[in-house]
Amino acid sequence: MFMYQSKQRTNNKKETTDTVSTRKQFKERNTMYKKIGLVLALIVAFTMLPWNIATVYAAPGDELEYTEAAITKILKTPYGTALDPDMKFVFDIERIHEEENGQPTVNMPVLGVAKDVNTGTVTITPAAEKYYKNTLDNYDIYYWQSDDILDGVTWNHAGLYEYKITENKTLSYHPKTEEPENNVLPIEDIEYSDAEYKMKIYVSNTNEGPKVTHIGLTRLIDDNGTEVTAGAQVKLDPTPGPGGGVNKFSGFTFSNSYIKTNKGTVIIDSEHWTLSISKTTNGEYGDKTAYFMYSLTLTVPTPLNLKNNSRNDSYNAYVYGKDPEDGVWKQVSDLVNNGYPSVSYITFTPSGVGTATATFNLKNDQKLVFLDLPVGTSYIMNETAATGYTPTAAVKYNSEAAVVHEGIKGQAYYLPNPITALPNPHIITSAILYVGEGTNSVEFNNTRDSILVTGLNINDLPFIIMILLAVCAIAVYTVYKTRKSKDNS
Repeated sequence: MFMYQSKQRTNNKKETTDTVSTRKQFKERNTMYKKIGLVLALIVAFTMLPWNIATVYAAPGDELEYTEAAITKILKTPYGTALDPDMKFVFDIERIHEEENGQPTVNMPVLGVAKDVNTGTVTITPAAEKYYKNTLDNYDIYYWQSDDILDGVTWNHAGLYEYKITENKTLSYHPKTEEPENNVLPIEDIEYSDAEYKMKIYVSNTNEGPKVTHIGLTRLIDDNGTEVTAGAQVKLDPTPGPGGGVNKFSGFTFSNSYIKTNKGTVIIDSEHWTLSISKTTNGEYGDKTAYFMYSLTLTVPTPLNLKNNSRNDSYNAYVYGKDPEDGVWKQVSDLVNNGYPSVSYITFTPSGVGTATATFNLKNDQKLVFLDLPVGTSYIMNETAATGYTPTAAVKYNSEAAVVHEGIKGQAYYLPNPITALPNPHIITSAILYVGEGTNSVEFNNTRDSILVTGLNINDLPFIIMILLAVCAIAVYTVYKTRKSKDNS
């Protein structure tokens, strides 16, 4: 009995000890939970304070920390093409999503100059402050950059904002056309960019309010209108560059092409001939009825992504001659002596790269005339050697003063370049000239002041005769003296 009671007291004591231990553990655990809850509450409260400077409402993912964005316009033109002072390029910035795939609300700002409730515009002109011109491979390439399109924008709340940017072809510069007497000829052709960009703007809460902290710029369609596959899409840097160099502009680019054709459409309209090549024969013994042979190679410009190609499939050159009776320049209707029988013009048909070559003949007071070569067309040519003639050429580019070059008597003449000073131009066989917007001409002049007879120059014949007479006189005198000496002996 005693042992049972003692054992029961021991068990009760053990139960009491276990109970106390359990209650103590529960109390400690409850205290720990309270501490954890307090820490979590402090964290939540901290993140909601208005002076927090590092909270992004929407995670930017792999977007870089760009905070500015400027549009860069690239315009490619053939060499020497003048830009219209009215030229401008307009871009639409359309609101797409506010938050992830959400519809835009009044809180989503319109970027640029508001065109409607969803779209703003940005305009770039050749007067842009950030500018650069680069001449490369017979082309002039212009770069212009807009100001920061996010400058001064007010963001009403932190979050994600998505925009679509394209070139507005309706509001941008439109080429001028004319309707001449013979046909409708576009004198300008511009190819707009079909590029399309998606721009995601991430706005965070800062001590100055909601500010842009990340920009994700992606090109979805390229300048030619081809969709960029998902695997080829890369994040581009829209940050404005300092300008002044090819790689010193933002990566937010739209590329256009611009080509211009001269106005000449009527042959007698010499003021607007795109290119004329004339022939004059001079000298006391110059044969004004003789034809001289020429070879001319044209390269018509093919600007970047010019889909609506304003170039013709071929270019016709007409021969004009001065009537010896009345001195009036008239078209030569039959070019049989010019190397093209039974036709009234010479056709140059460019190949796939825009190059065409033809040979032709010209005589004194004749001209080969082109009416519609595009500005920036380049050409090289040569004159076949003509015995006894000294060739010269006066080359005029874009109404500038003509540059005269003299060839070597009796040798083939290769046309040098009037734009660049070339050493020893007589042996240059690949010099390039250009068609500008003004007057472009080559005036060949071949002079022959003497002729050769059986290898002798007849201008020297009087001197040769005098020398022969002197020799004969000496010979006669010698014979006479010899015979007289023999007779005296």
